[in-house]
Amino acid sequence: MIKPGERAYVYAKACDIIGKSFVGKRIAGLEAVSRLSELDRLIFPKSYRDMPEKDLLLDLERRIMERTADQILRIVNSFSRPPEFLRRLLLSYEYRDLKRVLAALAGREREAPDHTDLGRFTQVRFGAWPDLPAMLRNTEFSFLLEELRGGDLAAALAGRSIALQTKLDIHYYTKLWEALFELPLRDRVESGKILEEEIALRNALWVLRLRTYYQMEGEEARGYLVRIDMRKGGRHYIPPRLLLRQKNRPPGSSLVGIDRATVNTVRRHQRSRHILWQSQKYRSLTEDAEAALELPLDHYEPWQSWSRSGFLNREEPGRHWRLDPRHFQNAASEYLYNLARVSFHHRPFSLDATVCFIKLKQFEEDLLTSMAEGLSLGLRSRDVLDMLEAPS
Repeated sequence: MIKPGERAYVYAKACDIIGKSFVGKRIAGLEAVSRLSELDRLIFPKSYRDMPEKDLLLDLERRIMERTADQILRIVNSFSRPPEFLRRLLLSYEYRDLKRVLAALAGREREAPDHTDLGRFTQVRFGAWPDLPAMLRNTEFSFLLEELRGGDLAAALAGRSIALQTKLDIHYYTKLWEALFELPLRDRVESGKILEEEIALRNALWVLRLRTYYQMEGEEARGYLVRIDMRKGGRHYIPPRLLLRQKNRPPGSSLVGIDRATVNTVRRHQRSRHILWQSQKYRSLTEDAEAALELPLDHYEPWQSWSRSGFLNREEPGRHWRLDPRHFQNAASEYLYNLARVSFHHRPFSLDATVCFIKLKQFEEDLLTSMAEGLSLGLRSRDVLDMLEAPS
């Protein structure tokens, strides 16, 4: 049980950090930047580097990622007993770093890739590089050792990059989904919605990438989807799309048995007097992706009826249309950002606010590292923001 005083303290601390972050109206401040050194001074006014531009990029990206992880850690560590769901969100950095380790080993690189220090939450022994068994033994990632047992490690990793990334994604989201149900419903109204949408959009994006860049279709592509049992957690989890009015209650549904305070919370969230019914039919988080497998990549009209058509690049008169996964990724990122930003202020003293804080900081990290990369290539900051379709 998280005490009210602890919730208020964490939210106030999170608001202070968000107020100084490049989200919301402060994103517009990035437009004035024209050089990497200027971006460094804007983000780190008291600790910027005096380095040649050609050497600054990697150092700046590393410090941006360290800054984000440190701020998230400060919030998570503010709880006397951090909920498992927050720990799982924090571990997204370790999953990302482990993917880099696998890529470096596959490329027979001598230098260990950078990793994010998660303090007491760290599991992987990165100091044991390049001994992968020593790095992963007795951690939740030890299942990878079974996949790579025997023979030359680099050879075993070669050609399996996408498959191993998928296994890690499935493991990450499955554990995150399970941790979601350890929270009271009043603490996961928004978190459940954001996680559900994140997984569904991740699956759709993977299908678009696999078809576009690897010419992968059908059952082969389906093997790379993250499949989550929506029934997990029983009647304690109400998928946002299953909040139905009483008059629309499908046959065979049953009233969800939760406390009155939670019912009122969800009602306010929905801005209508919804009766909470839980249908026997659950939404699949792969349905958008599987529908995308049946549509042509070079003809826009059939996509207009797709459930995620709003995330696609538009058809332009006089130009041949072809689906662009990067456009979909940027649009999905902006959508999830907007969900988190609205929810952060909407439910201030719930754990949802902390989850949204983490999502906002990770969005900012992606934005700033992309801005750094664009400036290093000689692009104008406005052009980078336009390409990312960054909200203003």
